[in-house]
Amino acid sequence: MKYDGLVVGQAVRNLRTEKKLTIEKLSELVDKSPSHINQLELGSRKMSIDLLYSLMNVLETDANRVLGIPEQKENAREMVSIDNKLQQLNASQRRYLTEMFLQMIEKIPA
Repeated sequence: MKYDGLVVGQAVRNLRTEKKLTIEKLSELVDKSPSHINQLELGSRKMSIDLLYSLMNVLETDANRVLGIPEQKENAREMVSIDNKLQQLNASQRRYLTEMFLQMIEKIPA
């Protein structure tokens, strides 16, 4: 599955509006600038693993919803839940994954 900034941005915007949060309030809660969150929602900025965790906590949801991954259909082949996998990592593994994730994002063609 390829990272799609527009899908992720729309998912973040939808979750933010469901919680009735402004961009300013969400940016304050995740310790990012309003510009950073706006760019994320527009799909022109990619997120770090740390921001993913912050958004999951603040928006009270899982990684699949933040990343805009569609819910499974009952009869569909079972997908691996990103959220479940992230929850199983220790701090060292999260740091490693964050570094790898950032390197992968840098290599994504525009």
